Amino acid sequence: METKYCPLHCHSIYSFFDGLMTPQELVKLVKKTGANGVALTDHGSVGGLPAFHRACKDNDMKALLGCEFYLTMDETGNLKINDNYHLVIIAKNMTGYENIVKLNNYAVKENFYYKPRITLDKLKEHSEGLICSSACLGGPIASNFRRGESDVAYDMARRLQNIFNNDFYVELQFNELEEQRKVML
Repeated sequence: METKYCPLHCHSIYSFFDGLMTPQELVKLVKKTGANGVALTDHGSVGGLPAFHRACKDNDMKALLGCEFYLTMDETGNLKINDNYHLVIIAKNMTGYENIVKLNNYAVKENFYYKPRITLDKLKEHSEGLICSSACLGGPIASNFRRGESDVAYDMARRLQNIFNNDFYVELQFNELEEQRKVML
């Protein structure tokens, strides 16, 4: 199956704090665009992935299973505890899916502080089979650029590149937000 277009950063009603449609509605909407694949990357939750996977299968769509995690302080203290950067993680294979579930369990059971959070150290420990995107304006790279801390932004990009090698991507979003334009330049 040749992929024409595949949305890689989508939320459903299973997202913490956002997402308006069910996984089934998301798949049907994306299918109408002519895409033959879509990723579900709910904020801090993998609860919608089973229904999403079934909906994709029922609609002959490629299902990419993921999660938009909240990234916070690692054990070396490089990030502030109140920072909750977004980071999109997508499974490449079954090992990756299992690692997403492990990361989500850790975030919810062991590192919940207003939101389910992961650390860079935990991410590195469970990075096999995963693809990482720098996420939206809430990601660690864009957030630091927005604050004028380009050195920190570049350092975060290097750290993520070291964890994921060729499976780390900088996410670009084209919209009318002034902040987005500044980050894209």
